[in-house]
Amino acid sequence: MMMELIDLAVTVVRTRSGAPVSLILGIILAISGIILFTSFAKRYKRCPKGKALVVTGKTLSDQPEAHLGGAQFIWPLIQDYALLDLSPITIALNSVRARTANKITLTLAATATVAISQNPPVLQNAALRLLGLEPDKIVDHAQGALTAQLIEAASAKTADEIDDPATFLPYAKERMAPGLKELGLELVSFAITDLKRPTPPPMP
Repeated sequence: MMMELIDLAVTVVRTRSGAPVSLILGIILAISGIILFTSFAKRYKRCPKGKALVVTGKTLSDQPEAHLGGAQFIWPLIQDYALLDLSPITIALNSVRARTANKITLTLAATATVAISQNPPVLQNAALRLLGLEPDKIVDHAQGALTAQLIEAASAKTADEIDDPATFLPYAKERMAPGLKELGLELVSFAITDLKRPTPPPMP
């Protein structure tokens, strides 16, 4: 770029004999200013709707920093950026075997909808744990956390309580929230879609 500016200055000198030095310097400075402004403008990255913008590399906290909305300046050479999708994800939990408080083993099926949280501290967890993962890997992580917490929640309730949505669902959601927060996720909805009790032995 510097050579191009020098060539431009030489051209001015050739086309305008006796051109003052101040004019040449003024042209060089003007072009330099335009190039510098354009370069800096390109480093401002706007956060699209439905996304979180994560600044990586050298940051004040030395960790990836997540932002919602607006624009962030990405320093050349020492920083980069990536996007996290905030769209909800539906996850199926199939054939989850859980032993209840009254010692009955149930087979549960459920559906859960999760999304990357927009709560700043939880969103920061997503920047640390989920950034760069393929969608199916995010599903795997969420599915593992949900399954573990569903089994734990069922172990504290009787089979009849689990079969009662008004009793079990609020409790299960409460138990699932901390594990999801560690991943940077929040629970949007949760429902038990099937519950199977063990078949009683035939009468003699």
